[in-house]
Amino acid sequence: MSQVQKPAVQSRPNPMKQKSERLSRRGLFTSTAALAAFWGAARTATAGPPNDVPGDVDPSSLLTKLIRRITFGINQAELDQAAALGYSGYLEYQLNYTAIDDSAMDARLSSLTTLQMTQLQMYGQTAGLLSNELTEATILRSALSRRQLYQRMVEFWTDHFNIEILKEPCNFLKPAFQHSGIRSLEFT
Repeated sequence: MSQVQKPAVQSRPNPMKQKSERLSRRGLFTSTAALAAFWGAARTATAGPPNDVPGDVDPSSLLTKLIRRITFGINQAELDQAAALGYSGYLEYQLNYTAIDDSAMDARLSSLTTLQMTQLQMYGQTAGLLSNELTEATILRSALSRRQLYQRMVEFWTDHFNIEILKEPCNFLKPAFQHSGIRSLEFT
């Protein structure tokens, strides 16, 4: 009997084996994230506390940066007050917004009658009046209030909850929401 030789079959490379031999995107991402976390932890461990400023940094530039971040704009009065109180003192001053005398702003806003109305009283007003007075009050507070950090936080939460004042019935709800909801609960 003769032996029949079987033809040699070329074996194809196993795609699963090739995938496991090369680095996958998931593996690459995981290793990169681990390296970044390790590097960040090492840098944080040597950095010291957040207010530990090297000697070559101008302290007045830190005050300027603080004022720009927690206010709606830098002016000479804020610069002078921050310089007098120092970095931490100025920040604490703005955080304790109830201790800041803002009676001049309250007097200026007293002519805007819809700001103190209840929600039921607002339904008797036109949507345009409510929208205009709320917008005017927002601009005045942003530009002239001494409680700048408080105004920034009110603006942040107003943007976060984003009630469209031009849509029915939101035009009657937003002024009441801002007065009773956001302004009354800020920083508490």
